Amino acid sequence: EGLISGFLPFIWLGDEDLGLSWFSESDKNWFNAQTDRVTEIAREGGKVALRLHLVSSPIEMAPGGKKTDGIQMFSPERGPLGDLSYAFGLQATPVKPVVKDAWDYRICHAGNYGIEASPAGALSTLIYQAEGNIDIDRGTLEFWIKPLFDPLQAKADQTLFVIQLSNGNQVRCCWQDRKLWLLMRRKSKTFLKLSAQPIWRRDEFHHFVLTWGERIRIYSDGKLIAKKTHHGLLHGDPTGGSIAFGGPGSYFIIDEIRISDVVRTDEEISFAAAGNAPALDEHTLLLDHLDESFEPGVIQHLDGSIPKGMPATRPAKVAGAGGIIPTHPPGVAMFTAGKFSNGLQLGLDRPVLDYLAGLGVRTICFHEHWTEIEGYTSTTRSAELRNLVKACHERGIQLLLYFGFMISDIAPEWPRYRDEVLTSKDDAGSDLEIAPQPRQKYYSVCYRSVWQDFLAHGIARLMDEFGVDGVYLDGTGNPQRCVNIQHGCGYVRPDGSVAPSYSIWATREMMRRIYTIVKSRKPDGQVNVHNSTCMTVPTLAWATGTWDGEQFPGYGLGDGMFATEVLPLDVFRTEFMGHQWGVPAEFLCYERPFTYNEACAITLLHNVLVRGNGPGPNLELESKLWRICDEFGMKEADWLPYWRNSEYVNISPKDAFASLYRHPKNGVLAIISNLGQNATTVRMRLNLDGLTLPSDLVSRDALTGGAVPFENSKIDLDLSPLGYKIIWIQPRMKRIPP
Repeated sequence: EGLISGFLPFIWLGDEDLGLSWFSESDKNWFNAQTDRVTEIAREGGKVALRLHLVSSPIEMAPGGKKTDGIQMFSPERGPLGDLSYAFGLQATPVKPVVKDAWDYRICHAGNYGIEASPAGALSTLIYQAEGNIDIDRGTLEFWIKPLFDPLQAKADQTLFVIQLSNGNQVRCCWQDRKLWLLMRRKSKTFLKLSAQPIWRRDEFHHFVLTWGERIRIYSDGKLIAKKTHHGLLHGDPTGGSIAFGGPGSYFIIDEIRISDVVRTDEEISFAAAGNAPALDEHTLLLDHLDESFEPGVIQHLDGSIPKGMPATRPAKVAGAGGIIPTHPPGVAMFTAGKFSNGLQLGLDRPVLDYLAGLGVRTICFHEHWTEIEGYTSTTRSAELRNLVKACHERGIQLLLYFGFMISDIAPEWPRYRDEVLTSKDDAGSDLEIAPQPRQKYYSVCYRSVWQDFLAHGIARLMDEFGVDGVYLDGTGNPQRCVNIQHGCGYVRPDGSVAPSYSIWATREMMRRIYTIVKSRKPDGQVNVHNSTCMTVPTLAWATGTWDGEQFPGYGLGDGMFATEVLPLDVFRTEFMGHQWGVPAEFLCYERPFTYNEACAITLLHNVLVRGNGPGPNLELESKLWRICDEFGMKEADWLPYWRNSEYVNISPKDAFASLYRHPKNGVLAIISNLGQNATTVRMRLNLDGLTLPSDLVSRDALTGGAVPFENSKIDLDLSPLGYKIIWIQPRMKRIPP
């Protein structure tokens, strides 16, 4: 369709295999009356033409005229120009062969101090504010719980929940000495105890209900197991109070939490205990299905409901924020299979680092909270960092530290260097309050300034001192829009205003220096770059991998836009695939506007993984994908993507797609996706001769291991919208006679 635009500092033209980029830092000495029509991309027959209109308005030039090598621009009243100078670059892609990619690096974002330690006694809680979520005079609290501890062991000691008021009064429910206890305390003294001995078994879900009004009642699996006359629940005001599930050493899964302002009837309780999910009605104060898949403890999780950097659930109804899962010091929590869809597991039976290693993680990114100062190059927690690096290396895991594009106002260098290094002296900064960092503001820096030297020196020192394996760069590879003339960016227009420039060359030099620092110390080290919306090849050429996709959470699929309208396939092939860039790519998904699993339906067609941030169902799914890669031998297979495999496969309907991997020994692995808006039966027929496959074949679901019917070269699959299957088709194993 082509493009007509104003000045663009970076342009890339290409296809799925190769391309050519053009770039320039500014439009200085571009003289055009229509500044919004200076860049033109046109399709002309079988070619694509790029036209850059440098001068389309009259200017006067004469020998001996004004030089343009300073920051000033031409204006008629200053006389004729003696020269015009332009600087731009051309770079072909792919910039380098891809030797290792995301399937090899196996990255997650679960970096935290203490993840190598034993989780015994670790605090693991889910907390709601009490105000608005509970009526202390009359009500019902209910949830499903799966003990992961052994309820029959005398040593089992588990806090299920604590309701605490600001005056110190509290209700605590716990499992101790093979019994369920409810303890009410007033001014640090226990004044009411209730106990019962329900038949709870490890790894089985049980339905728990507590009601209060004229008396306290406790139900387990629909049966009343304890009661006592007592008016209300607690004395006091819920304001400033909390409702917390779990505690130190928690080890259970909780699901479907509902708090009501009425005493639910025996019939309602029996109905719920029979396996029916709680409904939202006029008496519901809080209802949290806990159907989340984000990773508690991973700061990179993007959620507008996060208070002070701590992840929060998104209940169907709640007062205040959702359920907060404190992560600093690091608690141990993860979403997993619940009674209905997902639930929240509080506690692990082994250190988080061992859990990650068991999944096959090979790289951990440690976000900005590795240091107290945002984007800084040192920390006061040196001993902890050294222990973490050692523990990672003992498990064959690389550790990457976070660096960004910013300077913090609490950095010691801030007073002296701020005016020199900022992209704009008018930058008001952005507030940052991410636990455990102190509150601060950060400001964008330009790497044409001395901050380039500061960052390069700091990274080198960190690698030398701690032995970290590289860097995770948050926007560091993005050339910043800069108007800071003090360090050489921007230029002055005739009207006295400052026009911006984009520090492509300086950012490229910054990235080259970082790459050299890392690779000279660790030949297998990584320069992993988060670069959402910014594929500038001159700078990203020095990355060992990119992570792109943060731009999508603002879109809502419920607003009439479907996934492939938000992210058309040709857009994905252009920006997110990596093959034609020569830089391996991973996709970033924050569960909006599509879930992790739905995003996989798109990305896996392109041989691209969706990065799982930390402990939870997403990373466990990615672990299965890594296993499939190894077992099938994807690295040794020919990749036949959907846009060029028509001689090998026929697929219908039109919104169904299939990409194939053909292995010389192990058959064919087919990624089959329904990218339509409706559930459908997808029909795929393979050209066995073209794929050099025999006729006697068997197929199975590579994720589940289940058999899939394969007859007459055909497979039929029922797929939901944005559903997919990974089917392994291989020759039937012949039994060798005795």
